[in-house]
Parts: sequence; structure tokens; C-alpha cells
Amino acid sequence: MVQVPTPVLANARALVVGVANKRSLSWAAAQGLHASGARLVLTYQNERLRENVEELAATLEHRSGLLGLTIPTELGGLGLGRVRLAVGHVR
Repeated sequence: MVQVPTPVLANARALVVGVANKRSLSWAAAQGLHASGARLVLTYQNERLRENVEELAATLEHRSGLLGLTIPTELGGLGLGRVRLAVGHVR
């Protein structure tokens, strides 16, 4: 019987910040993390980009959620609480 290896990030959760479209570096990172088994939370910068990111997220088999974080400093305040709700914990 062939043993299928467990993905390296099978029990991991990853926050991918700044996804804009299929050409985004952050989208490439998300695809790599997903291929390694991680559950993802994707962020986008504003409502204009939300639809693009929702379409990309729909292509992922394992995902935890989407967050609209409009400014980088949100991650340090209220945004971090929203990340904790989506992911379950933050280290």
C-alpha cells in the first residue's frame, strides 16, 4: 500500500495580507501555503478589491475566511481582534 505523506502545514493557519488579484505576490504566497495544507485567512485592502479576492478564495479548498483591513495599522489594533476571530488564535 502506498503511504500518502501528510502535508507539511496540515494543522497550520496562515494570514495572507494584501491580496489584490491573481497577479499579487500575496496570492502566489497563498497558493503555496494552500498547496502545503494550511488553512488561510486572506485580507484585502478595500471594498473595491473584495469581489476579486472572494473569487480567488473560492478556488481554495481549505480556507478560514476573508477580512477587509483597510489600513496596515489595523493589524495592530482592532484588526488583530478580527484576525483572532477568523483564525482562532494568533501567535
